[in-house]
Amino acid sequence: MKGKVKITKLSQDGKEIIIEIISPFDFFGGVAVMRGFPYPANAVAMEETDILKVSRKDLLRIMDRFPPLMYCMTMNLGDRMRGAHETLKNIALERVEARIVSLLLKLAENLGKQTDEGVFIDMRLSRQDIADMVGTTVETAIRTMTGFRKSGLIREVDGRVLITDPKGLSALGS
Repeated sequence: MKGKVKITKLSQDGKEIIIEIISPFDFFGGVAVMRGFPYPANAVAMEETDILKVSRKDLLRIMDRFPPLMYCMTMNLGDRMRGAHETLKNIALERVEARIVSLLLKLAENLGKQTDEGVFIDMRLSRQDIADMVGTTVETAIRTMTGFRKSGLIREVDGRVLITDPKGLSALGS
């Protein structure tokens, strides 16, 4: 209902990988609840967060009563699976700079607010968060973000990213 939640998994070497960020009014854990399985990842609040929990029994009853809800959930899960597939493909095939560009543009699309100065990603992002989301080291995330800042592509405002040149940033990811 309020705040942001990161969905994480641990790699084989114990490194936290951020799979996705959940925004207000999104859902998580739906597949585990519907199938009755334990949740296959960790959900960690990134800021002060309020969540609404729906039990498996209640969710199934609501979906029986409102079939369009099942359709919407299925479409949402499909989109998220496609996004996870894209993320894994990017980690495997793209250079780090392109992965960070892709991440910033995706966050701008999902969480961005257009301002006179550019697109403001209204979420605190540490360098560690960025590294965890794109599968790199924090040092590489720091170097890359510093390069973007020095090139005038981004600015940072109170731990949040302002993309000052979305077209220029996008061109780096190509």
